[in-house]
Amino acid sequence: MKKYLAYILAVAVILLNGIPYIALSDGAGADEERVPKSKVEKMEEEISESGVTITVKRVATGEYLTLPLEEYVACVVASEMYGQFEMEALKAQAVAARTYGLARVGDLCDTVHCQAFATEEELREKQGDEWMDKYWGKFLEAAVETQGEVVYYDDELASYLMFHSSSGGRTENSEEVFPYMVPYLRSVKSPYEDDASHKQETKTVSIDTFVRAINGLNRKPIKETDVQKMEITARTTGGRVKTIQIGNNEFTGGEIRDLFGLASANFTYNIEDYHVIFTTTGFGHGVGMSQYGANGMAKKGYNYKQILKHYYTGIDMGQVTDEIIEKSNNTTGPAENDNKEMAENKAAEKTDQKTETDTSEKNTNQKTEVNTSEKKTEDKTADKKDTSQKSSQKTDTSNKKSNE
Repeated sequence: MKKYLAYILAVAVILLNGIPYIALSDGAGADEERVPKSKVEKMEEEISESGVTITVKRVATGEYLTLPLEEYVACVVASEMYGQFEMEALKAQAVAARTYGLARVGDLCDTVHCQAFATEEELREKQGDEWMDKYWGKFLEAAVETQGEVVYYDDELASYLMFHSSSGGRTENSEEVFPYMVPYLRSVKSPYEDDASHKQETKTVSIDTFVRAINGLNRKPIKETDVQKMEITARTTGGRVKTIQIGNNEFTGGEIRDLFGLASANFTYNIEDYHVIFTTTGFGHGVGMSQYGANGMAKKGYNYKQILKHYYTGIDMGQVTDEIIEKSNNTTGPAENDNKEMAENKAAEKTDQKTETDTSEKNTNQKTEVNTSEKKTEDKTADKKDTSQKSSQKTDTSNKKSNE
């Protein structure tokens, strides 16, 4: 009897020890996450036949790519989120991405200046077949199951649906990070970021490197002794450094984050052994939806609508209007201001070509239209107009760079 019981116990131990291996292996666990190939093909067909398109500028080439809206959304979600994330978090990202893209029709690019985007082919090339086979169906599903759904505020498309990787526990008011106040980008708690990366990260910078970097910002020069006395003078609602005094200069936390490549402006520092040691928590600017926070909420049972309404204060959700769809379908190139700039560039090129034309040819052409006195007046007007056009062109280019 004892031998029999010992045998049963041994078998039980083997089985119990084997369960974690089965659950964590790439076999059953991976297959459970995959959307069936037949469903993927059906979703792709549904998207291609939807008749709603959007155009995105490929910054690397300057070309414009027009593709089905929901394919664009799936590609953005795949570029911005982890495939392992919960479906409700992916859906929240899909609605945010769709809203953001439609709000920037004509000015939409494929970099983080707008929101990251890579085509299905580019994703496959970058991530590999196994990753695509495992997760592409999830990204498509997030887009299809929220198809056409966007975020509104005061009956207008919410055009600033910002998001970031992780907040460190609380998001930011927009005006404390960026130079504008957006009513639905308010600071809220983000309590479910236990799985977030970039927690309590440290970065060490020598004081010599620190001084050189600060003095490269074209501000009042600082000395090494100023670093020893630097002080955080204010923090934002979300806990990030708002201002820091270094010598006779006041810097924003964002400036220090960018200058030293910190994960977040939510940092503290210590000075040890002739080095500045930064400790940061969170990743990104901290405004809008925390992606890790959204995933944490999804794990707790919140759906995508609840997630969005938590991170974007006072919003509503609904289907995209016919007017917005028509604008997106009919815009297959740059926005009006870009068209104006292109036209002015062409005009400038023609002007340059004119100045290189033989003088005798120019005089001959003008003789057929004006007498000598009129010609002089027209030439002066044309010169003045050319100068004005070039000045306008410089102004537009300057404005565009400022916006970027």
